[in-house]
Amino acid sequence: MASTREFRPDWTSAPGDTIADILGERRLSLNEFAKRIGKPRQYANDLLEGRATITLSVARRLGEVLGGSVEF
Repeated sequence: MASTREFRPDWTSAPGDTIADILGERRLSLNEFAKRIGKPRQYANDLLEGRATITLSVARRLGEVLGGSVEF
Protein backbone atom coordinates (compact mmCIF):
# COMPACT_ATOMS: atom_id res chain seq x y z
CA MET A 1 0.00 0.00 0.00
CA ALA A 2 1.36 3.45 -0.94
CA SER A 3 2.20 5.92 1.78
CA THR A 4 0.20 9.13 1.91
CA ARG A 5 2.73 11.01 4.03
CA GLU A 6 3.77 14.41 2.79
CA PHE A 7 7.36 15.04 1.84
CA ARG A 8 8.75 17.30 4.58
CA PRO A 9 12.53 17.40 4.39
CA ASP A 10 14.59 18.83 7.23
CA TRP A 11 16.94 20.49 4.75
CA THR A 12 16.77 23.16 2.07
CA SER A 13 18.31 23.67 -1.32
CA ALA A 14 18.38 26.89 -3.29
CA PRO A 15 16.19 26.60 -6.41
CA GLY A 16 19.15 27.39 -8.67
CA ASP A 17 21.21 24.58 -7.12
CA THR A 18 18.39 22.10 -7.65
CA ILE A 19 17.88 23.23 -11.25
CA ALA A 20 21.63 23.08 -11.94
CA ASP A 21 21.76 19.51 -10.58
CA ILE A 22 18.90 18.45 -12.87
CA LEU A 23 20.48 20.15 -15.88
CA GLY A 24 23.75 18.34 -15.16
CA GLU A 25 22.04 14.98 -14.80
CA ARG A 26 20.20 15.51 -18.10
CA ARG A 27 23.22 17.08 -19.79
CA LEU A 28 21.23 20.15 -20.78
CA SER A 29 23.18 23.28 -21.60
CA LEU A 30 22.18 26.66 -20.27
CA ASN A 31 21.20 27.69 -23.79
CA GLU A 32 18.97 24.65 -24.25
CA PHE A 33 17.41 25.15 -20.81
CA ALA A 34 16.65 28.80 -21.62
CA LYS A 35 15.10 27.79 -24.93
CA ARG A 36 12.92 25.14 -23.28
CA ILE A 37 11.59 27.51 -20.63
CA GLY A 38 11.06 30.24 -23.23
CA LYS A 39 13.36 32.78 -21.60
CA PRO A 40 16.59 34.53 -22.60
CA ARG A 41 19.89 32.91 -21.64
CA GLN A 42 20.62 35.73 -19.19
CA TYR A 43 17.36 35.06 -17.32
CA ALA A 44 18.19 31.35 -17.13
CA ASN A 45 21.63 32.20 -15.75
CA ASP A 46 20.12 34.63 -13.24
CA LEU A 47 17.70 31.88 -12.19
CA LEU A 48 20.57 29.51 -11.48
CA GLU A 49 22.44 32.23 -9.60
CA GLY A 50 19.43 33.15 -7.46
CA ARG A 51 18.98 36.60 -8.97
CA ALA A 52 15.73 35.97 -10.87
CA THR A 53 12.25 35.81 -9.44
CA ILE A 54 10.33 32.59 -10.04
CA THR A 55 6.90 33.74 -11.13
CA LEU A 56 3.91 31.44 -11.41
CA SER A 57 4.34 31.20 -15.18
CA VAL A 58 8.04 30.34 -14.79
CA ALA A 59 7.19 27.76 -12.11
CA ARG A 60 4.76 26.14 -14.54
CA ARG A 61 7.38 26.00 -17.29
CA LEU A 62 9.94 24.57 -14.87
CA GLY A 63 7.45 21.86 -13.92
CA GLU A 64 6.84 21.03 -17.57
CA VAL A 65 10.52 21.08 -18.54
CA LEU A 66 12.16 19.61 -15.44
CA GLY A 67 9.34 17.84 -13.68
CA GLY A 68 8.04 18.47 -10.20
CA SER A 69 5.15 20.52 -8.97
CA VAL A 70 4.56 24.24 -9.34
CA GLU A 71 4.74 24.53 -5.57
CA PHE A 72 8.17 22.91 -5.44
